[in-house]
Amino acid sequence: NHLIFSPRLGISFPVTERSKFYFNYGHFRSNPPYSTMYLYRYRYDKNGVYEMSNPNLEPPKTISYEMGLAYEMFYNIILTASGYYKDVSGQTGDINYINSSGTVDYERWDNNNYEDIEGLEINITKNDNSWITGWFNFNYMLRKSGYTGRATISDATIDEELVGLYQASESRFLPKPILNTNITFSTPNSFASNSFLNAILSNFRFTVFAEWSAGDYFTYDPLQKRTISSNMQWPDYFMVDLRLGKTFDLLGLTTTL
Repeated sequence: NHLIFSPRLGISFPVTERSKFYFNYGHFRSNPPYSTMYLYRYRYDKNGVYEMSNPNLEPPKTISYEMGLAYEMFYNIILTASGYYKDVSGQTGDINYINSSGTVDYERWDNNNYEDIEGLEINITKNDNSWITGWFNFNYMLRKSGYTGRATISDATIDEELVGLYQASESRFLPKPILNTNITFSTPNSFASNSFLNAILSNFRFTVFAEWSAGDYFTYDPLQKRTISSNMQWPDYFMVDLRLGKTFDLLGLTTTL
C-alpha cells in the first residue's frame, strides 16, 4: 500500500474584460500496469524465468507546471496559449539480470525510468449555436527520457558500456508536433421559408476531425554500438474522419441519422 499526497494549485486572474492569465501546478500519480506487478513468464529450458514482475512497484509521479493566456479575439472565439513542463519520475522499466555463464538471464520490472517533457500549446475554440463551431489545437512537445540507474546487472563485467556503474541511456530532447482540429458545419431549425425545402435542408450537421503528428523516433543500431539513441523517425501520421448527421421528427420522436 502507498499513502500519497498529491497537491494541486490553480490560479487565474483577469487582465482585461477579454483576457486572463492562469497558472496550474500539480502532482499526479498513476498505477503501474498490472502486468509489471503480477505477471511471471517462464521458458522451458535451463534459464527458467525470463520475466519477473515486481509487486512493490511505486506509482509513477508527474509534477506538472503550466502558465498561459486566454484571450477572446472575436465574438465567441477564444485563443488560449500556454507553456508547460512535466517532470515524470518513477516510471516502470525493466532491468536485465545476467551472469557470465549465461545460466541466469531474466528481466525484472523496477521504477527506473524518467521523462522530461516541455512544450507550447495553442488552442482556438468557437462554441456557440452558429453555423460553424469547433476547435483547433497545436501542440509542440519536446521530450527526453532515460534510466535512473543500471539497465543491466551482472556478476562480471561483460561489457563496460552495458553493465557499467551507471548507464543512463538518456535521449536528447526530440520534437513532437501534433495538430488536431474539429470543425462542425450545421444548419438551423428554420433554414428555408418553404416548408418542403426546410424539412430537407434544416438540422444538418457535418463534422470534420483531422489529426496530424510527426512520426515517432526509434533507435536503429545494427552494429550494437549502444551509444546511438533515437536516430531514426517513422513517417508522419495523418488521419481525417467525416461525420454527416440529420435530425428529424419520426413518429413524435426526435431522431438523428
